[in-house]
Amino acid sequence: MNWEAIGAIGELVGAYAVLITLLFLAEQVRHSNHAMAESNRLERVAAIDRHADSISRW
Repeated sequence: MNWEAIGAIGELVGAYAVLITLLFLAEQVRHSNHAMAESNRLERVAAIDRHADSISRW
């Protein structure tokens, strides 16, 4: 094997590593967005509950 072939294989392996990393990061961002949306939904429900409680006490 010559150095050009070894270099080409190294570039191919590096490209696959970058692709796998990008897919992993995309999944992490999707998971983070989902968790943030769920947190916001729960916070809105809690705020509505606190508001209803304050009205009933008034």
